[in-house]
Amino acid sequence: MASCGDSISPRTGAYTSALIATLTDASGNAQPVTTAPLIEIHPSTRKRYVMLGTGQFLSVNDVSSTKGQSFYAIVDGTAGAFATAPATPLTRTNLTQVTTSNLTGSVTLSPTLLGWYIDLGVDTSSGYGWRVNLNPVAYNGIVSFAGLLPTGAACNLGGVGEVYSVNYATGVSVLTSAPLGYASFQSAVVNLKYISTTYGAELVAGFATGQVYKVPETVSSIIYTRLLNWRELPSAE
Repeated sequence: MASCGDSISPRTGAYTSALIATLTDASGNAQPVTTAPLIEIHPSTRKRYVMLGTGQFLSVNDVSSTKGQSFYAIVDGTAGAFATAPATPLTRTNLTQVTTSNLTGSVTLSPTLLGWYIDLGVDTSSGYGWRVNLNPVAYNGIVSFAGLLPTGAACNLGGVGEVYSVNYATGVSVLTSAPLGYASFQSAVVNLKYISTTYGAELVAGFATGQVYKVPETVSSIIYTRLLNWRELPSAE
């Protein structure tokens, strides 16, 4: 279950919070959130998104979890204002489902729905569920996140990883040379970050093995100007 969507009273300056979404898998089981939600405004649509992944990897008991986990991008208003809290919390029925079959370009986001989600799936061999245990990162309209599949070995709490990189306004992957819409690795991703280089912004993944890899993706070189708010200062007269 997740509670998101703070607002501030213009008179009292006090923050209030509202439950905007309840996160469950396809069977209605509550999904845990153990990473920080990412709040971003898309530079072209100007819609505000709350983006987060579900799943946990906090103890030995979590290694063999077979629960299905997901990544969500929920619309919460625009650059100008938060959305009004819904009368009932949003669920996956209020969002467009993105799958690996349409992640590479054929997804159609419904204008009447408030964002999208993608189920990370369960490994057919071990039966363990993929999960998100690393904070997502964003750059210029793109959100990137990593999935983890534990090995299941008691003496090796690592695993294998996947990296997704999605235009969060369209739900389409921007990865190159990734026919399934995500990049697969034989080691767990422990760090994910956008860095500035002489070639522009690049997504870099760090692995449990100590290796670092540049994740190939198509990133727009245009940095849109973004104004989130303004403040009027009284004169010194």
